Amino acid sequence: MDLAVRIISDAAEAPFPRLMPDEVARLPQAMAEGLKAAGILRPADLARSTSCMACEADHAEWVRAEDGPDGCTRYFIGCPEKGRVEVPVARLQRWAVDFTPVAAAISLGLGAGGRTEVVRPGRLWRLGSAALAGRMRELWLVRDGCSARGRELVAAVPAGFSTLLFRLGGSALDHEVATGFDAVFDASALLFLDGPALRVDREAVELRLARRVPRAMPGRQGRPRAAASAGAQAARALCGPDGGWPFWDARSRPAVGVEAADLAT
Repeated sequence: MDLAVRIISDAAEAPFPRLMPDEVARLPQAMAEGLKAAGILRPADLARSTSCMACEADHAEWVRAEDGPDGCTRYFIGCPEKGRVEVPVARLQRWAVDFTPVAAAISLGLGAGGRTEVVRPGRLWRLGSAALAGRMRELWLVRDGCSARGRELVAAVPAGFSTLLFRLGGSALDHEVATGFDAVFDASALLFLDGPALRVDREAVELRLARRVPRAMPGRQGRPRAAASAGAQAARALCGPDGGWPFWDARSRPAVGVEAADLAT
């Protein structure tokens, strides 16, 4: 997985996703600038404490803000050895992770028509409709669908034979939650950062859909339990609970398409 996408995926499971200044400073400069240019990393609040860089002792101090005679605000900590030490604002700047550009990238990359609708700010998006694998599909994106609130959000997505659900977050949806959609995709397996732009692997999506087994779409509840197909049985060891497998290794895919509801039998 692309490092930049892993940052997005890990942050998706945090209630208030923030990156500390040191975390951003450790990223490759081109990657950090790309995430900022894409709008995924946005300036948030300033840290209220920081470690001292003026002495060799390992200590952190509270930050004090002071307005200078020139009208500029400067930041200081008190060091037991060096006294008053100025701290550059860049060492205090925290960064919020904004997932709206991720939704826009998936919508644009899959050629969805209509505007991206924010159904629940920061958590659920309707991405529009797109022609994929020879049929129109409704596209949705959910963040952290495995949490208690996330399951409620997934339940709010209209289930159906033409609904594709993309999930953000490292944890896969379980069978009960994933059943009822045409397919569920791990967005982090499809996304990659290309300079200042986030892009999606449309070919991987179409390949997954082209391999699906034609079937009638049941509702989420009361689905009759039938014997699992041979393809589903063969794929259980390869697929996560939401029916996904590594898109970057075609050799790891089963010979037939398997959907989440097939695996839930």
